[in-house]
Amino acid sequence: EKEETKSVSIAVEVPNILEILRHSIKTEDIEEFEGLIKDKDKLSVLKEFEILKEIVHVGTPRFLDKITKIKLDQKDIVFGDTLLHYTVAKKEYEMSAVLLQKYEDINIPNDSGKTPLAISCISGDLKMIKMLYKYGAKMTAIGDEISPL
Repeated sequence: EKEETKSVSIAVEVPNILEILRHSIKTEDIEEFEGLIKDKDKLSVLKEFEILKEIVHVGTPRFLDKITKIKLDQKDIVFGDTLLHYTVAKKEYEMSAVLLQKYEDINIPNDSGKTPLAISCISGDLKMIKMLYKYGAKMTAIGDEISPL
């Protein structure tokens, strides 16, 4: 049985994001998601990145492709991950492919010095490694004084 979905229009107004996003998400997620976004006074950099991660998590590649004003080099303040680090770690291949088309530099390290390629190498994800390499991941990119390989 299909879970009930509802089409939601969400206006996000925080630094680096100014979009009206339209997407179908699970009904039970709507209240929490809308509440987070409506409380703009309490939005911090961490919450802003959490919103971006939620958009990536519930979206489809077609939906993510419509997001044009995201500052892609923005990092999570806890680990220093970009959205690409997040999708690579979650093994979200379609989302990663869309993001890879948008990034100018896919070799940005997180605060631990790990590039998205290093994360996929650590997890042994050959499919992601091949995709990252295809889009220009440097096998010699040194982060935290170690090579991804």
